[in-house]
Amino acid sequence: MTKVADRRLDAAFTAEPPAARVLEHIPVFAERLVVITNSDHPPIRRARDVEGASLIAFPEGCAYRRVLQRWLGRKSLATLRVLELNSYHAIVACVSSGTGIALVPESVLDTMPDTHVLRHAIPKAQANITTPLVWRHGEISPSVLALRTLIASLSK
Repeated sequence: MTKVADRRLDAAFTAEPPAARVLEHIPVFAERLVVITNSDHPPIRRARDVEGASLIAFPEGCAYRRVLQRWLGRKSLATLRVLELNSYHAIVACVSSGTGIALVPESVLDTMPDTHVLRHAIPKAQANITTPLVWRHGEISPSVLALRTLIASLSK
């Protein structure tokens, strides 16, 4: 969102709505986040079922990582082992091998049909998120307007 606010991008899809009033947004994609584990992991019904597990996540600042922190009931993941990676494919591969657990959008897993991981639901309050399109308040370029029009036509 910083790049949009700083005029380095006209618009962006973000993981959460902007807090800054200089930005406007519309909801675009509904996502459901799930915890994934290797195929031998016991069922996960609550946050304490993952105590002692290593967490595999995007680097600090990732919105999904903040969701995971809230679900675990921790202000910080500093006391846990966290393996930071920069791609969903790497995260899913590490989870599949038994390295740890991760929180990912279910739609991402749907694009990887040969992945051997278990999906575990978390409470809807954390699991259901909406990806918005964000742009600067009062500044709609022709390309952003075209994108908004396309999005509106697809949601009808």
